[in-house]
Amino acid sequence: MKRFVAVLICIILASAAVSASAEDTGTRIDIICTSEYRGDFDPSDTDGASAPVDAAYLAALKADSSAALVIDCGNSLYGSPFSVLSGGVFAAELMAQAGFDCAVVGSGDLCFGEDGISRLAGENDVSLISAGLTSIDGVDDGILKEVGSVTVGIIGLTGLDGETSDRFGARELIEATEEVSAGLRAAGADVIIAAGSLGSTDPEAIFSQVTGVDIAVITDISQELTVSGTRVLPVPDAREGVELISLNIKDGAVYSAAARVLTGRELEKMTFSEAAEQKKTDFEASRLNCAGEYGEILSSKLAENKPSGVNLPLGDMLTNNNLGWLAAESLRSYCNTDFALFNAGRIVSGLDTVLITYRNLTDAVPSFERLVTVTVTPKKLYEILENAVSGVKEDGEGYTDPEGKFLQAAGFGFVYDPEAPQNERIKSVVADGGVKLDRSDDETEYTLVATENTNLSDCEKRLSPHTDFDAISEYIANTQLTADFFENGNFERIWRQNDYSRSRSIGVTVVAVCIAVIALAVAVIAVKRRKNRA
Repeated sequence: MKRFVAVLICIILASAAVSASAEDTGTRIDIICTSEYRGDFDPSDTDGASAPVDAAYLAALKADSSAALVIDCGNSLYGSPFSVLSGGVFAAELMAQAGFDCAVVGSGDLCFGEDGISRLAGENDVSLISAGLTSIDGVDDGILKEVGSVTVGIIGLTGLDGETSDRFGARELIEATEEVSAGLRAAGADVIIAAGSLGSTDPEAIFSQVTGVDIAVITDISQELTVSGTRVLPVPDAREGVELISLNIKDGAVYSAAARVLTGRELEKMTFSEAAEQKKTDFEASRLNCAGEYGEILSSKLAENKPSGVNLPLGDMLTNNNLGWLAAESLRSYCNTDFALFNAGRIVSGLDTVLITYRNLTDAVPSFERLVTVTVTPKKLYEILENAVSGVKEDGEGYTDPEGKFLQAAGFGFVYDPEAPQNERIKSVVADGGVKLDRSDDETEYTLVATENTNLSDCEKRLSPHTDFDAISEYIANTQLTADFFENGNFERIWRQNDYSRSRSIGVTVVAVCIAVIALAVAVIAVKRRKNRA
């Protein structure tokens, strides 16, 4: 009997220990976080070296978890040729197929404009969220998702500069986040996740004031930190991997959390269940269909010029270049500014102008960056150009720009000396029409357009909802790019000092020879006349 009681007590204690262990563990949910796909959901449309994590593996990863959410932290709708030309539908459709539950509207996604984002929100199975952008129809400030037995609240964060914030009627980020957090908690959220970007807002400033957020996954921080009980985690760019966060929820609160980055290579090596493999296969089939549909768009004709159209080779981008000038002039014409600058490094191949398709153009200029306009004085323009030529150097075979800062120009031209000391390389700047700009002039004002990431010194940038691709494609579609178009030296804007001096020297010599020939002819005629009189 005593032995029976002892055994019974052991069984009870063991059972209690197991129960206590199970209770301590709580309910596990997995959160898969991505960011910055920039529309690159089709590997065939992306350079392999810069391809993001294949979203097919996200579909499989979610399928093999009993309780999982997939959250995109922003800037995944806009970017690739397929996505741009489909108005974001290409990316949105594939995100839905991959199992994304929601996507934060990133600052880059706003290239589609308010109407474009609203249209995507209305036609998309993936919820678009942003606490500050609810003035856009269809965008939610946050959502509730049931994940197993846990109710998860998700808040979208979109960090914007002042001008963009004003244009889209965005709310102040801290105030909006606090309000949404309280609302989600009141609606029954067991755990609240804030996801997205903070822009210029310091993470400690926001999460020290916002209560109730358990986990924050942020794109524009590099290190994990904890602020007033909120664990703030960095989210990698999709080309680096995805963030996998495992939460254990106990008594309606986060009991423990573990996070790790999964690279594309690690995902490729994973073994998935048969059901998960089927999800992966289904996604790949959907992607193939989408790529075929939008591939036809890319193959469509953008412009067809006369047979006398010219081939625009890549050529030397550190001096006169008709393709570089064409890109800059497209921006200037599109925004109706005095001047334009275009980063030469964004042009990667030549362009045959006889028949141009969207694919040809995106191969030559794979650039989808928003435009900005600024007001510059001649003094400020000299500063910008000095920075642009500061990296040019001789490498034994010619001049190179390893830092990729050189800018092609339209509306004006300049002469620079790559051998001169820094900040003394720009020798002259002349506006179209022949007006020479004075380096010391800090009063005369001109308008200038460039792309968002161009170094424009400390000029206040006015952000456009349109991109360089919009500008270049429209210009090409409406311009006959024939040999005649370029024969008058439209693109002759930029000279290196030695080339410029040589050309001036040659020009002077040619003029002198012409004068000498004319003088000789006049003298010969005069001699003949005298003979005739005699």
